[in-house]
Amino acid sequence: MKKAIVTLLVILSAILFFALWYNYQYSMDEANAFEVNQPSEPNKILIATQGSEYKDELVANLIDSLRPRQLYIKVVDVSALPNVSVASWNAIVIIHTWEMSKPPEQVQSFLGENEKSKKLIICTTSGDGNETIDGIDGITGESDPTNLSERTREILKRIDKLIQTNQ
Repeated sequence: MKKAIVTLLVILSAILFFALWYNYQYSMDEANAFEVNQPSEPNKILIATQGSEYKDELVANLIDSLRPRQLYIKVVDVSALPNVSVASWNAIVIIHTWEMSKPPEQVQSFLGENEKSKKLIICTTSGDGNETIDGIDGITGESDPTNLSERTREILKRIDKLIQTNQ
């Protein structure tokens, strides 16, 4: 009996260790919030993201391309999504990773509440680059730095389409 209990404790400890390691290794940092241009600009873009080297570089590329235009841009962490009103924005870009076989809870809830909105641009990263959210026409891929330019162009193309629709 003692041997069975010890074996069970070892197995549970190994599972707990793996879960903690996995969370530490693959969890995203919190993204820094900031604003570009003035809120009085005619078009407003919200970028909700997570912090990682790849996502930070993708956001920097988007900002570099959008900064000279007459756009107000606000960048927030995805944890701020519950406080976002879709009606306040011309486009909402959500950049997130697939965590534990699903998108982050805040992303999932936000998309569930706003599934009919045509203002959403979803960019999902995952280990194999193939994970998608059911019913969402999103951009998917790996966090591979060699695809940053392509990913930036895809998102900018969708932003431009939304801005043209709103004019």
